[in-house]
Amino acid sequence: MKGGPKRSTIVIQKNLHVDLRVIPQDQFGAALQYFTGSKAHNIHLRQRAIKQGCKLNEYGLFARDGGEIIARKREEDIYGGPWPRLYPSRTQGKQR
Repeated sequence: MKGGPKRSTIVIQKNLHVDLRVIPQDQFGAALQYFTGSKAHNIHLRQRAIKQGCKLNEYGLFARDGGEIIARKREEDIYGGPWPRLYPSRTQGKQR
């Protein structure tokens, strides 16, 4: 087992590791989106956020100018950001 005050990794079996994170309740939606989406999907969303003048990470969706919080409490608020609505079922980076 390794980790710190906000994250830990536990080895369940030889090749099975479980990562644990402590997330503030008001950032849960952003963390849920970030840690359950594929790498490709997260990159796609971050690129869309940048095009809209925003910043997206595991802590939330923020306005670039001043860092005002746009969304982070609920995952659906992240997907309802400043772009056409995306749904979590499309989190594997597959675009039409």
